[in-house]
Parts: sequence; structure tokens; C-alpha cells
Amino acid sequence: MPAKVAQQQEGSLILFCVPKDAANPEAAWEPLKFLGGPEAGEIFAEAGYFVPVWEEAGAALQPGELPPAHIGLFAEAARHNTVVSTNAVGQGLARQIYRPQLDLVWNCEKTAEEVLTSVR
Repeated sequence: MPAKVAQQQEGSLILFCVPKDAANPEAAWEPLKFLGGPEAGEIFAEAGYFVPVWEEAGAALQPGELPPAHIGLFAEAARHNTVVSTNAVGQGLARQIYRPQLDLVWNCEKTAEEVLTSVR
């Protein structure tokens, strides 16, 4: 992410889990270990559907005949993911304030400086 010292960003994750009331949690755990492991990560990356959390598997995100031409940047960006704030109230409030304003930046209607100065 430009202009950030640590180059960190928030990312989304897909979570696989075994429900606490599962009839056979031990058997359910076996496919989850595979889905969360490097081999499945490489399969997901090669298919271009997911950016795996396994850095080695992320190397499988390579440009192909279809866009995006710079898909490898997604694997690079995954190295800079940070944990989303666990303070739901503060996080929700910040999103309510900043996200609508940042839409003006994404749509090139205002500069980031104008929007962030006005929100501040």
C-alpha cells in the first residue's frame, strides 16, 4: 500500500472450520488440514481463485493468458496483510466515517488529501 511505512493492508480470509456439534470432528478435520495446507494453496493459486496464505503456494500466482497481467502482485500483497481491529465499535465507526468519503477518492471526484482533511 503506497505511503504506509510498514506497507500493511487489511485482507479478507476464507475460514474453514468444523462445527462444535459435528458428528465426526476428527474425520472432518482431515479435509480441512488439506484445504489449509500448502498443496491445496498451490491448487487454489494455479486456478487463480484465491491468494493462499502459504507464501510458497502464492508463488503459483503467475500471469497467464487471462487478466490480470500482474496477478503475482496479489501474492506479494498477502505478505503485508495485518489483522483487522478487534474493536468492533471503533472499527465500525471508522468505516462509517471514512469509507463513504474514500469513495470520492476512488471515483476521482476529490483528492485523498481533501477527503482526509475534511474528515479529520
